[in-house]
Amino acid sequence: FTVPCFGYDQFTHPSNGADLRFADATGQALNYEVEQWDSAGTSLVWVQVPALSAGTTITAYWGNASAAANPPAYTTDGSAWSEEYVGVWHFNEDSGTVFDSSGNGLHGTPVDDVIQGTNGLVDGAVFMNDDATGDGAHIDLTEHIPVISALTEGSILTTFDDLGLGVDTLFAISDSADGSSEIRVITEGGLYWYDFRDASGSPPGEGGALQAPTTPGQWHVGFTVINETNAGAHYLDGVLAAEGEEPFFADLLTPDTMAFGRNVDSGGPQWGFDGTLDEFRISSALRSSNWVWAASLSITDPDALLSFGNVSGIDTPTVFNAEATNVSALSADANGELNCEGVGATDVRVYFGTADGGT
Repeated sequence: FTVPCFGYDQFTHPSNGADLRFADATGQALNYEVEQWDSAGTSLVWVQVPALSAGTTITAYWGNASAAANPPAYTTDGSAWSEEYVGVWHFNEDSGTVFDSSGNGLHGTPVDDVIQGTNGLVDGAVFMNDDATGDGAHIDLTEHIPVISALTEGSILTTFDDLGLGVDTLFAISDSADGSSEIRVITEGGLYWYDFRDASGSPPGEGGALQAPTTPGQWHVGFTVINETNAGAHYLDGVLAAEGEEPFFADLLTPDTMAFGRNVDSGGPQWGFDGTLDEFRISSALRSSNWVWAASLSITDPDALLSFGNVSGIDTPTVFNAEATNVSALSADANGELNCEGVGATDVRVYFGTADGGT
C-alpha cells in the first residue's frame, strides 16, 4: 500500500515503530504483530480485527511523544492470533528456527537444504527443492504432535507455489511404523489435496481425498475446514472447490512424525516438497466461507479488500528527493515526489546546479 502523506519520520520511534497503535471505530485498541519493519521501505503488520464488513473503519495512530521505546508486549506474544489459532508460521526468517507467531511455541527446525529468506507472496518465505524420496529439505515439527493431534476439528490455511514435479508435501503428520497412516496436505497432478489415509491406504468411510485444481508455478492459498463429524470443505484462493467426509488430526491414532515439506511412513521419508511456502496456519475453529474468502484475499490481493485514507495531522508539505539519473554534461533527470500537500496551496520548485538551491 502507498498511503498519501505517510512518512517514517513522523514516528517517535521510526527504527521499530514502537509508537504505532490501531483502534476500531469505538476507540478500542487492537492487537497487532509486526512481521517486518523497514523504515526505509515497506513494513508488514498483521492487525487483529474483531469483525470485518463493508464500511468497517480501522484507524492507525503514531507519533505519540510519550510512547515507550519498545513495542507493546502484545505485538510479540501471540495476542494478535488469539482467535483459536494453534499455530501461525510466516516463514519470514533469514535463517535458523522457524517461529510460530501464535504464542503456543510450535516452532520448527529446518533440516538440510531449506532455503530461508526467499521472496514470498506476503513477505519472506522458504524454498525447498527436494526429490521424491523426501530425505532432504524439510522443517521438523515432530515435538509438537501432542498439540496438533488433540484437535478434533478445525481449519488449515496454506500459501504455496509448487513446481509441479510430482507429489509435493506441504505438510504431513504420520505414523512412521505404518505403510500409509497419515494426514497429508499435498499437491499432485495439478490438484491441491487434503488427504487422511488409514492403514489400508484410504480414508475410512469415504471415497477419496478433498481436492482442488491448481496451477504449478503460481501462488495459491488453500483452506480446509473439517468439523467433529468429519464434514469437510476444501477451498482454493477463497473459492469452495470440494466438500466431503474427511477425518481430522485426532482421528490419526499413533502419529510420531510431523513436518513441513515431507511425509514419513514405514518405507522412510517420501514426497519431498519442490517449491515455496509462505503463510501457514492451523486453528481449532471452524472458519466460515466469508472468513476463508477474507483471509485468502488478505494474502493474495489485500488492495481488493482494503482501502486507505490520507494521513491527518500533517500541516506542511513533504517532498521525497531521489538522486538524479541520466546525468550528462548538459542535462539530467531530477527525481522526487510531492508526498503530501499540507493544508494549503503548494508550489513545487525544481533546482538544478552544482549545489542545492534550497526551497
